[in-house]
Amino acid sequence: MEPESGRNVRGVFIVPTLEAFPPVELAEVAAPAGLEELKSRVKSVEEKVATLETPAGEGAPGFGAITAIVGLLIVVYLVKRRKK
Repeated sequence: MEPESGRNVRGVFIVPTLEAFPPVELAEVAAPAGLEELKSRVKSVEEKVATLETPAGEGAPGFGAITAIVGLLIVVYLVKRRKK
């Protein structure tokens, strides 16, 4: 917005918010009835994941692929070197 003086004037809009978030009591009451069941299922899955052991060969995912690519590059290098 430019008044007649030629200077830019910037305005600020203040928008009041009465209640940004509902009170804690209302949030707990409004929670669905199956929430407790869902929480218990999540806890059981977390416990199962925590007890899983990774096999010895799968310590680093992708390590086998990297080894295969490096092996192929070495073979290509040796074949090209032998042709010269």
